[in-house]
This record gives sequence, C-alpha cells and structure tokens, in this order.
Amino acid sequence: LHLSLRRQRQMCIRDRISTIALVWNITLSIIEKISRFKVKAEFYNMYIDDVVKKPIVGPKTIKVSIVNKNNKIKYIKSINIELPYKTDYGRNCGLVKKKLKFPILVKPEEELIIEYRLNVSAEWMFKNFKSGSCRIYIYDTTNKKYKSQKFDSKRLKEMFDFNKKIGSEIWDMINEN
Repeated sequence: LHLSLRRQRQMCIRDRISTIALVWNITLSIIEKISRFKVKAEFYNMYIDDVVKKPIVGPKTIKVSIVNKNNKIKYIKSINIELPYKTDYGRNCGLVKKKLKFPILVKPEEELIIEYRLNVSAEWMFKNFKSGSCRIYIYDTTNKKYKSQKFDSKRLKEMFDFNKKIGSEIWDMINEN
C-alpha cells in the first residue's frame, strides 16, 4: 500500500509539471501573436496626372504595409528583401529610401506604408536573376524577424524592366511629390 501511494504521488507531480508546461507554452504562443508586426507586399501601377490632366502610367511600385499588432509602441530596425538567388551583396538586400531613417517608430495598430519603385539604380539586383520565391521581411529593434507573404521574383524583374523604360521627366514629376 505504501509503495502504491508513493507512485500515485509521483504521477500527480508529473501531471502538475506537464500542465504548467502546457499553460506556459500556450501563454508564450498568445504573447507571440499579440506582440508582432504584420507585413504585406503588394504590386501596383502608379498613375500620374500630367499638365493636361491626362493620366500617365507611371512606374510599377511595390507597396510594403507594416501594421503593429501589439498594444505597445514598437520600432522597425530594417526593411529587407530575400531573393531566391545571390547578388554581389548576397541573397538578402536592405530596402532603403532617402527620406527613411531607422529605427522607425510604429504605434499600436498603426499602419506604416512604404512604397518602393525599382529604377535603373537597381540593376545590380538582377545581374544573376533566377525565378523563384522571395519575400519582404523586417527586423524590429529586438532582432525579431517578421515576413511578408511569398511572391515570385519575376514580378520584381517585370517591375524593374518596365520602370527602366520610363523617361526622366516622369521620374522628375514623381520626385517633386
């Protein structure tokens, strides 16, 4: 009888430990979902009104949408693209804009939208071009990585090929705004 009570007690302790571990894992997964950024990448054509008010097809653009799904202020350390092939700078390339300074503060439930237009200065990106999956990803200031949905690198290449044919007067109109 004494031996069976001891075994039952040990089983109770083991059950409590596994229950605590389960609750802990569930809590961590909820915190993980709450304290995060949602990153989305969309491609679209830009239209510009010229002097005659006739729309001109402007450069193809990738819109990066970043939403802070946390209830606290978070900071973005970098915005990057992961390519399916190696460039002279590697597979992962930072996306930069002249007026964008890191870290970027993003308030709770705030959406940050950044538009990128690949022009002739991005030629290095397509030197070793290969079709395949790529995505946009960001790092926050705690070095946590958040990824967008995957898209085919052909879309980037089409965007680049289209944009490099656009005349400088269109680019000048865009840069004024």
